[in-house]
Amino acid sequence: MRTLPPSLLAHQSGARRRPALRVILSRRRAAIALLAFGPPIAMPGTEAPHALALSAAGTPLQAVNDGGALRVRRAWGAWSAPLAALPAGAPVALAAVPGEAVIAFADGAALRTLSSFDDGLTWSAPVTRVTESGAIGALALAGRQSNGNLCAFYTVGTAPPVKRLRRTAGTWAASGTAWTASAAWSTITGLAAVHIPNDYHLIVTGTAPGSGDALAAAHVMGDGTLPANAWFGPAVIARADALGGVAFDRPGAAAANLPVAAFREVRTGPVAETRVMVAQAVTAALAPWSEPVPLAGGAPFGLALAADAAQLVAASPTSRRAAPLGDLLDVSDRLRALRWTLGPAASAGELDLDDRDGRAGAEPLLGPGAGVEVSFGYRSGPGGAPEYGLVLRGTVARAVRRRAGGVQSVRLGVDGPWERLAAYRAPASWAAPAGATRGEAVAWLAARAGLPVTAAADLPPSGAWTTETAAFVIQAGEPALAAALRLLEPTSDAFRAESGLEICGLSPGDPPAALLGEGGHPLLAFEPAARALPAWVRVQGDGRVAEAYRGADLLRDGPALILRRELGASSDPLAAAFAERLLARLRRGPVLARARIPFHAGLQLYDVVTCAHPLAGPAPAAYRVLGMEVDYRAGLAFETRLALGEAG
Repeated sequence: MRTLPPSLLAHQSGARRRPALRVILSRRRAAIALLAFGPPIAMPGTEAPHALALSAAGTPLQAVNDGGALRVRRAWGAWSAPLAALPAGAPVALAAVPGEAVIAFADGAALRTLSSFDDGLTWSAPVTRVTESGAIGALALAGRQSNGNLCAFYTVGTAPPVKRLRRTAGTWAASGTAWTASAAWSTITGLAAVHIPNDYHLIVTGTAPGSGDALAAAHVMGDGTLPANAWFGPAVIARADALGGVAFDRPGAAAANLPVAAFREVRTGPVAETRVMVAQAVTAALAPWSEPVPLAGGAPFGLALAADAAQLVAASPTSRRAAPLGDLLDVSDRLRALRWTLGPAASAGELDLDDRDGRAGAEPLLGPGAGVEVSFGYRSGPGGAPEYGLVLRGTVARAVRRRAGGVQSVRLGVDGPWERLAAYRAPASWAAPAGATRGEAVAWLAARAGLPVTAAADLPPSGAWTTETAAFVIQAGEPALAAALRLLEPTSDAFRAESGLEICGLSPGDPPAALLGEGGHPLLAFEPAARALPAWVRVQGDGRVAEAYRGADLLRDGPALILRRELGASSDPLAAAFAERLLARLRRGPVLARARIPFHAGLQLYDVVTCAHPLAGPAPAAYRVLGMEVDYRAGLAFETRLALGEAG
């Protein structure tokens, strides 16, 4: 249960309750930014190696290797006269920090830089920063906004290692330092980098050792959050079988709060195609990534990315497009009614908003794709200030405008995390790597749908997520929801879906979180229902069989064996544990009572509650919350209907 201030706890149980609901629409979908790119805008130029940055003033700056001449343009204007000579086809990189923009480029074996201190109007002469033993093959540059430090990342040819060259307090290092992640790569075809407080995120494309599979992945180099200069990863963004005729190259990177990557996917057969794919990390450090989706075709040298608080820009020398970021729309004063349902596999809502000014017809945030955040509480603070408890997030899936009886409104259907999982279908089969834990598998799966996975603080997960490996495969086209439930079934835990997926450990010893009824939070209605519970299961693994049962229930209700196949049951103790967990899960599923209460701002799915009611018996009865339906109607009702099950 959420911890609430005493004033809110007292107010919500009183007779004169004053609801407070805050509804914010945004350009975020679950953990990731909503990237609603506009149509491409053509620009004069020739496709060639290029780079992009947004200055501190928001000015777009582009650099290009124009057949051996380094040129720049500012604010999508004309290309400059040549600033330097370099080999045709050599890579260029560009980064902006407060007060300075820096271009890095490869001149054979030399890494050279030049700077602008007037928002790209004029540039210094090039300076050689390091000279390697061979020609530099891939290059990236990123800057830290808080102090102006820079770091260049590069390879010599196409083979690892990647080297870093740091500029600290205005001084460049004397030589490049090799990373410690070479074992993850056979060849490297491209690099892109971005600094997100407080670490460097490096996007790498190339091939994996041994298999030769095409690989796009992210590494993190510590710069404050993680130990300085230490390397972590790779976190795989995309992988394609070596025999599939697919290659990845030309990556770009930017920060839309969290890292965003673009890279080319080049297919040679059976149908030749080149397209730019875009994916996002779902947390800041060492994150799994969302499913890459195609943004554009062509782009011989890829799309460079740059972002500030207002927009994410994707550009090549011949075109550009932008996605707005950061917009928020508070529609709290428009809310007429709301209903939100939470359950073991449900997290959807519906909002009815006043639209008398017709804004829904023109405002993108009142349409599909927008993020929704609803904070629930009461005006229980000093002077009637709102205090909130429960917060639910989702994505607008549909918007229905209507006019009836002279009233114009828009009804938003909102999909929560469970519905996002149900909508995501894997574009290709994927198997968890050997030795992957159950937690690693579910984190990867949820991230592909753009969802983070966290551990519940109030109901800590069992060790099944960190100590047990998962023999897990998701088939092409299979909904992620079904796959997530497969990973969950052999555990004693549950998923709570308020913002992302939260793993909750459930135990018969969980203490009651709230008293409903006499002496506690008001209980408006209570309906207990006695019913038979599952009492006999059998789990079959690879050469293993185990059963769990409740003999007294079987004798009373009759035999009804439930069979499950679980490849992870690799030992007799593990098979027996799976069987006991499965039986506990199945017995927890049936609804044994329903209750209606004034909205309780702290109550959450899987909390244990006790109900003091004449129908519950002489003593308060303990139940576990299996479902919640929040119902708000302005001036009329603010209630929650609870589905209650076995507390164990």
